[in-house]
Amino acid sequence: MGDDDPPVIQDNPGLAKPFELLTRAVGRPNYSEFDPTIVLLLTFPLMFGFIIGDVGYGLVYSGIGYWVYRNYHDSDAFRRFGLITLAAGVVTTIFGVLYGEIFGLHLVASQFWEGVVGLEHAPIEKGLSPATSYWASAWFIVTTLFGIVHMNTAYVLEFFENRALHGTREAVLESGSWILALNGLWLFIFARPPTATEGGETVFLGPKPPFIYEVFDGGSEAALSLGFTGIPHVAMLDLPVLGVIPLTELVGVVMVLLGAAFLALGPAYELVEFHQVLAHALSYLRIAAVLLAKAGMAFAVNLLFWGVYSEPSGHGDEWHFMLAHGP
Repeated sequence: MGDDDPPVIQDNPGLAKPFELLTRAVGRPNYSEFDPTIVLLLTFPLMFGFIIGDVGYGLVYSGIGYWVYRNYHDSDAFRRFGLITLAAGVVTTIFGVLYGEIFGLHLVASQFWEGVVGLEHAPIEKGLSPATSYWASAWFIVTTLFGIVHMNTAYVLEFFENRALHGTREAVLESGSWILALNGLWLFIFARPPTATEGGETVFLGPKPPFIYEVFDGGSEAALSLGFTGIPHVAMLDLPVLGVIPLTELVGVVMVLLGAAFLALGPAYELVEFHQVLAHALSYLRIAAVLLAKAGMAFAVNLLFWGVYSEPSGHGDEWHFMLAHGP
């Protein structure tokens, strides 16, 4: 009994306290472990709202959450569930305004963003129609980056836990190895590849998908014009046998190899899971996939009810529901 962990009472700030319900659903953290409730507060409503992103659904969720919170006075769990649902509904409504959608219809976009603000379209799109398909590519990048940040957060917290419990060496070998491998791999992937000019246009060379470096650059295929065309080369190295290699990519490869070496010196059995620095980060693509799936289901229902017509544009066909009449 003397080796058992002491009892744990979670003590989070007021805003985070309802999210302890989600933490307990997975398992209450031990006395020596970090309580991830704050992380859930910052990420769960954000990703929920990003996926659903609709003013109508957001207001429904908010209403349900508020009703549950107000009517289940005898159940702390239900009241917390109500507050979580309310928070998710509020963020869903905010994203719905940004997407310009209400119950799958682009009325917020046409009436507010175009009619009042004077924009050509809503600030962000879900990327379902051919004319806005580049937004889908952008969300694949965004959700992957979210996954990288999320995983880094977990590894860093684990590093400090291991350092406190087992010492710096164990923390570096067991947690630092994953931090190096994860960031090294994605540094290599996001490093700007060599380019060439064909027909007056810049073309990215190599096996990396070009959309990684185009959707946040500028021009017709960019969702947001941020000028991002990949992490800069810094320098090009001419190495024996290997030939000319961008320094940024080389640093990424070295970080991955160093991470693998640290694992081999520490918990070597985890080397069989070394692929997770790629696989786990890519698994966050499911967030963007659910976004598109939900948008597709709403589109299908509205298509059956209202009908739709398409108009050609520079990026592809634009789809419009026939709310009052056709073209």
